Amino acid sequence: MRVNPLALVVLIPLIEIASCIAVGQAIGLGPTLLLLILGAVVGVVLIRAQGQGALRDLALFAEHRRLPQASLAIRLRLAIAGALLIVPGFVSDLAALILLLLPRKISLSRPQRAAPTIIDADYQIVESAPEKPARVELPDDRSPWGKGGRHER
Repeated sequence: MRVNPLALVVLIPLIEIASCIAVGQAIGLGPTLLLLILGAVVGVVLIRAQGQGALRDLALFAEHRRLPQASLAIRLRLAIAGALLIVPGFVSDLAALILLLLPRKISLSRPQRAAPTIIDADYQIVESAPEKPARVELPDDRSPWGKGGRHER
């Protein structure tokens, strides 16, 4: 099913206006306006915090020469939620709330398997058993472990 972008441009504002009218009739004009203003303020704060955090992450990851894909994806999702909160209307606020309540990490790709552990070693085949080493006698006869020790008196 293909969606016409022009239809979305017309349909989404109509849905937002209808939701504002319905909420306004249910709770009154003042509380409706306060909710819309509160949503916009929270959205601006959220976008600002995520933008600063993304810049910090990029600087930190630039030192380690790794691309922070997971961190940036989470921050992008939260920035989109902030932008939806700025848009006046309750349907966009509901979509932003859903984005904010999603689990922190969502994997959109297939799970990657860990590479198998490979141990590279040399070996030598031994045909016969090694000879037993000669017994080493200690020069001191007073050893506690051998002849003439403390325990064998």
